[in-house]
Amino acid sequence: MCGTDVATRRAYQREHGVQPVFVTAREAVEARRNGEAWSAPRCMTEREYGRLVATASTRAGL
Repeated sequence: MCGTDVATRRAYQREHGVQPVFVTAREAVEARRNGEAWSAPRCMTEREYGRLVATASTRAGL
C-alpha cells in the first residue's frame, strides 16, 4: 500500500528512482496470472489492497 500524499510519493521516488504507479486489485491479479514482472514495485490504495485481500480469501475458501 502507498499513500497518495506528497511526502510518500517523494520517498517512493527516492527509493525506487521512479514515480509511484498505482494499480487496482484486478490489475495486480491479472499481472500475476500473466507472469508480468515490474522493474519497480507498484502501489495500491488501502481500498484496493482490501479488495485484493478479499479476492485472495474468497479464492482460498473455494
